[in-house]
Amino acid sequence: MREKRKRSLRINLLVILTAFCCLALSDQVKAAEVDPAIEPVKLPVGQEIIIPTSTNLSTDHNYAKLCVANNQSFPPETSYYWLIEPSTIINGLTEGMVGLTLPDGTFKNLRVTVKIAGQKQVQLKHNSYLYNQTGRRSNGWILRAGSTLNLTSSKNQKGRLCLINDHHYVAKDNIFGTKRKLNQPAQIYNQFGVPVNKKGLKKKATVRTYGVPVNISGQQMYVTAVNRYLPSRVVGSAVSKRPKATSKSAFQQQKRIMHSSYLYNQHGQRINGLILATGSRVKINKHYHSADGRLFYSIGKGYYVPVRNVTGISIEKERFANPITVYNRYAQKVGKIPANQKFQTYGNPIKVKGQHYCIVGKNKLIRSKNIYRF
Repeated sequence: MREKRKRSLRINLLVILTAFCCLALSDQVKAAEVDPAIEPVKLPVGQEIIIPTSTNLSTDHNYAKLCVANNQSFPPETSYYWLIEPSTIINGLTEGMVGLTLPDGTFKNLRVTVKIAGQKQVQLKHNSYLYNQTGRRSNGWILRAGSTLNLTSSKNQKGRLCLINDHHYVAKDNIFGTKRKLNQPAQIYNQFGVPVNKKGLKKKATVRTYGVPVNISGQQMYVTAVNRYLPSRVVGSAVSKRPKATSKSAFQQQKRIMHSSYLYNQHGQRINGLILATGSRVKINKHYHSADGRLFYSIGKGYYVPVRNVTGISIEKERFANPITVYNRYAQKVGKIPANQKFQTYGNPIKVKGQHYCIVGKNKLIRSKNIYRF
């Protein structure tokens, strides 16, 4: 009997001790949960903000900070910067990535969505020269149709010019066009002179044309949209007035753009929505500028264009043991490059009628499969 009592007493003591231990542990856990000395880890929370069109974000800190909704939760010494800069060229929503470095060296990142707005933007429908305030060409540039322009004013001298970036002007008719009535049924053509609509347009239909007629496969045609054309004969004899021209010889000493090109800043980042068309003339700095793994020419006022789009890179000259067929912009054979003769290519391959070609001269192309695998 005594043995049984001792045994039960020991068991009771063990149960009581276990209960006390569990109670103590639970108190410690609760104390840890509410201990004000231990702060929870803060995570940045994003918010959508508006950034003005064409803002340079390469050295920005303010907009990066505003993108963090709870930036007041972090120490004042926290630095904010862009890991991935959102493009501010085109209006609308775009994404970027903000980086945060806390005073203790802790690093955080946050993906954000921002809205680019602030300036009225329009699309250029017809290749256009740049003019000064008097209506004369200000340089040898030709803006390619499809360029995005920040429109500052829609009126200037005699109402024929629009003010855009950097106090330059373009012909108003190249942006807004002119309404015209067809005097006979007509087809719409693409840039190769091939009809693109089976039904066509009926007589007396109203169309909007842009700029002066251009030559497509030997025909004079009006631009009706980017890469869409209408024969000028079907809309009567009315012709848009062209602003005063400057003698071509004024820009002949400058280098010719051999491949259409974006404009870049010194870091190799696209700087605006403009596109320089093939045939533009630019005054280049002979020394190469290296950025983002590529070579650029400086063309003034902080603008850069890739070397490969202007003069090409001499070490990239090609030579083949067999003759190479040369085509024009309509993919029609116009000649050959003799065997073992070196030739220069410009820019990236372009697509013509479903095939890829490399530019080797003014209106001269060769199939890209001669150099690349496509």
